[in-house]
Amino acid sequence: MPHEHLRVTTWANDIGRYLFGKQTIAHRFCRTCRIYPFGEDAVEGPGRKVYINIRCLDGVDPASVAMIEYDGRSF
Repeated sequence: MPHEHLRVTTWANDIGRYLFGKQTIAHRFCRTCRIYPFGEDAVEGPGRKVYINIRCLDGVDPASVAMIEYDGRSF
């Protein structure tokens, strides 16, 4: 999803941020419960994307969403 469509409705200091590996994705987490609701491209600019953890969305059954499997270990 384009980053400009993201609307976070919590205080900024409630959401943590961490980077690992190639540091291309900024992983966001709740500082209270540690759930990982979304990630975002770490570098700001045009075309920046957000990656939503659909298990955090009300009314979405993850089993009903088409999945594309890939071998992440090979990257």
